[in-house]
Amino acid sequence: MLAPPDREFEWIIAQKKETKFMAKKYNLENLRQVDFTRFINTPIREVSGKKLTLCPFHTEGSPSFFIYPDNSYHCFGCGTHGNAIDFLIKKLGYSFEHACSILEEL
Repeated sequence: MLAPPDREFEWIIAQKKETKFMAKKYNLENLRQVDFTRFINTPIREVSGKKLTLCPFHTEGSPSFFIYPDNSYHCFGCGTHGNAIDFLIKKLGYSFEHACSILEEL
């Protein structure tokens, strides 16, 4: 949600406060590293200590979506990247708080 230009500064401050609250409520560093592969519907294979699969964000014929040991990800086809929280937000449309609560339960 974008704020009107005349209220943008107030909106930015409010977002920073909310992020600090979330950081206290959840252990964000741990949640970023949760294994989120259960939310991927294509076969995943191990390659040199990394997981490789078709990218869930675009159509492709050969896998280019890598999941690293810390559960961060990067697609060399479309360039999307992130962590477990980002994946649930981008792929499943969850809010930040909902994504954190789901990952906390895993």
